[in-house]
Amino acid sequence: MDNKEDTSNIANKLTIKEGHIYIFLLVVIVFFAAYLFKLTGVKSLVVFILVFSLPVYLIISKLNLDMTEKAIFSLFLGIGLFPLSCSGIGLS
Repeated sequence: MDNKEDTSNIANKLTIKEGHIYIFLLVVIVFFAAYLFKLTGVKSLVVFILVFSLPVYLIISKLNLDMTEKAIFSLFLGIGLFPLSCSGIGLS
């Protein structure tokens, strides 16, 4: 019994928090964009995140969802709602 408890404590100490994984993935994506498209790719990626995903993520953050669900929903809702709102206003 002690062996199981010891391994579960070690496993709990070694887990990576979910937020750290997303930050790491974001840094990898930014470096990949910088490598492929230089400064223009990084600017495009930052604007995409700020305009499309971040506002929807902040709205969804009030709901009781997992962080992964919030990130995925904000990405797809941002991609869908922004063009819909622009066409509804008559900008396109």
